[in-house]
Amino acid sequence: MKKKEFINKLKQVSIYGVQKFFEPDNDGSCPCFQGKVKLDEGTLQVWGRCWRVSKNAQDLHVWGTLPKKDNKEIAEIIKKKLDKQKWYNPYTIMGK
Repeated sequence: MKKKEFINKLKQVSIYGVQKFFEPDNDGSCPCFQGKVKLDEGTLQVWGRCWRVSKNAQDLHVWGTLPKKDNKEIAEIIKKKLDKQKWYNPYTIMGK
């Protein structure tokens, strides 16, 4: 899948579907999730951590072999959706 197609699919996900988008077995009882996506341009890994285990209020780690600007663009889309869920605190984007 191309990065642009992936971003379009991600944008279509409801704000409450983000965790399941990356982790299909997520039951929604906690905002934590993780996933890895293979794109034509490289890989993307995502890890969202709740207030119980994160270093900040809540952490969103996004990294992989895509250019940093692409990781940042995708992280911003995910963060906006996660913040709208209102799981206690906004997320802080962390890179690797």
